[in-house]
Amino acid sequence: MLKFHHLLFCRPDCLVLLAGLLLAVIGCSENTDNGTGVLLVPQGKVGALPEEREFRQAIEVANPSGTPLSKGDQTRLLAGHNGQYEMRAVMSFLFNLPADTRIVSGTLRLYVLAVNGQKPVNLAVYLLQQEFIESEVTYEQASAASPWATPGGDFGVTPLGSAVYEGAGLDTITIALDSLALNDYLKTGVDSLPLAVLTDGADNYLSLVAREYIPSQAVASRLDLVFTLAGQTTNSVVERRAFMDATLIHYTGTAPVSSLLQLGENPQSQLFFDYDLSALPPYATVNQARLYLSIASTTFIDSFLVASTISSDKSFVPPGQIFVGTEHSVRANDSLLVLNITVTMQSLILARLTGDPRKYLVLTSFSPTNIAGFLEFFPPDWPEPGRRPYLSLIYTDAPEAAKPAKPAK
Repeated sequence: MLKFHHLLFCRPDCLVLLAGLLLAVIGCSENTDNGTGVLLVPQGKVGALPEEREFRQAIEVANPSGTPLSKGDQTRLLAGHNGQYEMRAVMSFLFNLPADTRIVSGTLRLYVLAVNGQKPVNLAVYLLQQEFIESEVTYEQASAASPWATPGGDFGVTPLGSAVYEGAGLDTITIALDSLALNDYLKTGVDSLPLAVLTDGADNYLSLVAREYIPSQAVASRLDLVFTLAGQTTNSVVERRAFMDATLIHYTGTAPVSSLLQLGENPQSQLFFDYDLSALPPYATVNQARLYLSIASTTFIDSFLVASTISSDKSFVPPGQIFVGTEHSVRANDSLLVLNITVTMQSLILARLTGDPRKYLVLTSFSPTNIAGFLEFFPPDWPEPGRRPYLSLIYTDAPEAAKPAKPAK
């Protein structure tokens, strides 16, 4: 066994290691020099050892509903059916042709990312009665005349074109459009062509490339028109990439009404948690924060991401507000969601320290990515304790030197 007096003959690098071990075991020293030339960190210059604390019960849990979060800024368009969701893709093309132009032919090209469900997929293209504004499109549209209408009005009765798709994705669907109907539409003096893409009632749907998918490339939905100007005999061609597109999704089921906590994009809901953090040091540094939520059910189309932020009240947080935490993916067969909310909780602690009124931890659908869907979680008062949500924090008190000086008495 190594005797203490043997340490006097240790190499300098051994002494450095020994000094580090002594610091870890006995804490920090007030001395800055231990006689060997090795500097020790004085007290008050480093924080305390990390501590872990669990919060099993929130002061308050709120579950408000709101208006649709997402607008028309998705990177994918969807058309079809998936369970209790019905999806329509809408797109609009700009062109500047005289009203007396004769359309020889029209072709719509849709770029397929994936196909889901049974095949074939039978799809049809309809003319919208009015133009829509992408930034005002929400997934769920309603009007007095119809429980679900496309933006600006319903579509025509007769389709402009149709196609049957049996591919497996990463493909192009070419749909020939009715030239007579296009000519009649052009005579009204319009300068855009708004279209809706629908499928029949089969349980399948297409994922299509939207205009935001690859902004630098013309791979979004495309319209090709072959036309002849009045008084001429030569055909000309105009190609247009969709300048607006969006997905409208209608949830045909009944919005859940239960004692479970709900978080959704469509139907829309968020979760607000208020925890008593008074036991934490005022200047605590959050090393790790995890929120554990047991999943009771999942209902979404193909994926669902959850994000976190903070709020001063229980008002629905709009999608334009920057989310603080990292988004987390939920799969259809998941039974537990573990959210890394380290950055969010640090923001919450800092807000309380500086007098910022934001006190609620908010869980929300990550609208820039989510298509639709909702999740249900077991609440804090669930009879089975193992299914109740809880917050786990690992934190470190800030060193004294980093804290503001106390006012002199």
